[in-house]
Amino acid sequence: MDNLSEKPCPCGETMGEVIGFKERVTDGAMVKYRVCWYCPECHAVEKAIGRETFVETIHEKVNSDC
Repeated sequence: MDNLSEKPCPCGETMGEVIGFKERVTDGAMVKYRVCWYCPECHAVEKAIGRETFVETIHEKVNSDC
């Protein structure tokens, strides 16, 4: 399960990720993190825990290769 941007909801629909930002202590940069998933159909919320909070984007991968 590598793609954590969506996940199935118990109601049968798809939950989407909710992204937040927090300040990194070492350099003050704003870093994305996954807060939770939200289902717009039934309004269910599931908190992200552990490695689920880490957000890696395609743009970060491309920029790190330059």
